Amino acid sequence: MVRKSSEIPPREHNKTRMRRAESWLELSKKSESDDEKFIFLWIAFNSAYGTELPNRNADEKSTERRRFTEFVEEIVKRDHKKTIEKYLWEEFSGPVRILLANKFVFGPFWEWVQERQNEKSRVRKWESKFEERKQQVHKALGDHNVPGVLEEVLARLYVLRNQIFHGGITFEKGWGRDQVKHGRHIMAALMPLVLQIMKDDIKKYPDSNIWGKLEYPRVGDE
Repeated sequence: MVRKSSEIPPREHNKTRMRRAESWLELSKKSESDDEKFIFLWIAFNSAYGTELPNRNADEKSTERRRFTEFVEEIVKRDHKKTIEKYLWEEFSGPVRILLANKFVFGPFWEWVQERQNEKSRVRKWESKFEERKQQVHKALGDHNVPGVLEEVLARLYVLRNQIFHGGITFEKGWGRDQVKHGRHIMAALMPLVLQIMKDDIKKYPDSNIWGKLEYPRVGDE
């Protein structure tokens, strides 16, 4: 018998969510290329934060950003050991800083690229936004604003995700290798931390509605 999402208890949504996310995390560990690892890690991440869409006609970009913001806030709030903060602060001088300094994973840069043929005199507004965003991240670091830093990191990784998923990067060679390598490195470090935080919270509160309903739940289970 096929059930509606509303008939599936939160406990089951939570259990299925974790099983799916952890399965993709494990697969990423067995992969050899940066591209494959990043893809599987992103699917693990998507399995973790993805929820049932309240409005299927909503703008995808704004919806994803809202999902990121809400998910990050809940994760950081439950990160009692401050594992994510420790990672971001320790690694900021490495892959995180390099990723944030890369214009090719900055959304407004590509918006300018796509429009410049029609507006040759267009001011490079993305450059001022790029500098402004860097200043905001540095301030967030100084203020120990973990959600602020993590949201920006994930926003850049989302651009990278789109480049890979939509065939905007050549597999294992050519342009774009730096962002793939650093993106994979960051995701490989963050995902185990994120899933462990969720796992601990779900173990403590198995019937919690915090993580939301799955977009594609197991509807055939009794």
